[in-house]
Amino acid sequence: MAIQLGIGISTDKNYIAAAKEAASQAAINTHSTKIDLALVYGSIEFSHPGVLKTISSLLGPTHIIGCSTLAFISNQGIFKHGLAVMLFSLPEGVFLNTACVQDISKKSTVNAGE
Repeated sequence: MAIQLGIGISTDKNYIAAAKEAASQAAINTHSTKIDLALVYGSIEFSHPGVLKTISSLLGPTHIIGCSTLAFISNQGIFKHGLAVMLFSLPEGVFLNTACVQDISKKSTVNAGE
């Protein structure tokens, strides 16, 4: 089985509505009920904890990695305002893990990587 990937985009100005729209589109486009990883890219006005909470509540237990961006490119064009969600369903036998480094700016690059 191959990796299944789904992408959803929203330009709704309300961060909760945007998170719901983008995550729902991505879930439909993934064509899988098993989501292993979510990558979330949002313009700066979407760097709000409610975005990740909303996406988490829709997807259930899955790894989520999020970041802000000045713009993102899709087959629909270049977006300077919006939210993009990419969902991955991995084949059996493929595993992943995520981690978070606290106070990364206070650590050396070696210590942060460890």
